[in-house]
Amino acid sequence: MGSDDAEEQAAASEADVPPAPSHESEGQDVPFEVPRPAKPASARKSSRIRPGPRDEETPAPTVDSGKSAKPTPAARASARRELFVRLSPDGPSVMVDVERFTLGRGPQCSLVVKSGRVSREHAVIVRDGNDYFIEDLGSSNGTWINHQRIKRQKIADGDTFNLGTEAVYFAMGPPED
Repeated sequence: MGSDDAEEQAAASEADVPPAPSHESEGQDVPFEVPRPAKPASARKSSRIRPGPRDEETPAPTVDSGKSAKPTPAARASARRELFVRLSPDGPSVMVDVERFTLGRGPQCSLVVKSGRVSREHAVIVRDGNDYFIEDLGSSNGTWINHQRIKRQKIADGDTFNLGTEAVYFAMGPPED
């Protein structure tokens, strides 16, 4: 392989790299710096996971006899977890207990966030089955998670979203005292 081949290969690999995202906002007020995206998962090498040896005390997995048991209404209700939201990591939590739980600085909101960077009705939390979603309501300063502006996002236990620059913390289940 000559030096020309090495230069062509280097140029080809540079062409495969997407340009870094612009930190210039397009007329938007970005409350924090946007990080470079990580390499896609497909670019990472994966290894096969093999089961380890079993102890004699550890039972082997069992296979269902083929009869499909439907969960009872009580079991379905117990699988449904309640969502709690707070405005600071150690602050008081509020249970999301209505169909449309609004977040904003307006007095009509389910949770009032006292900040000029938050819209009157900034975002809403909705329940879909056993899952909760946060939706931005066209706010001026946006709803963010992990430095990315979102329109609708599923909420996971421990998530922190930003309404403009104000952090909102979520937990599934009541806080532990």
